[in-house]
Amino acid sequence: MKFIRVFLKGEPTRWTDFPLPANGNFHNFISRMRFEGFIVDDNRYIALDQVATMFLHEGQATQSFTVMAPGQA
Repeated sequence: MKFIRVFLKGEPTRWTDFPLPANGNFHNFISRMRFEGFIVDDNRYIALDQVATMFLHEGQATQSFTVMAPGQA
């Protein structure tokens, strides 16, 4: 399963995963997010100005916000 892992600004380091649509790609996800100014799905809303970075990932996505322990990065 492919998904976009979105890291949020601030401490502690937090992230959440958004499933990539079946026919979607990373470029389209970024373009839509920048155009709309946010990322949204059934249970999350993230404003563009809160996104630190993001990347395409494959494997098992997390279902909620996850926090990194100090020194884990």
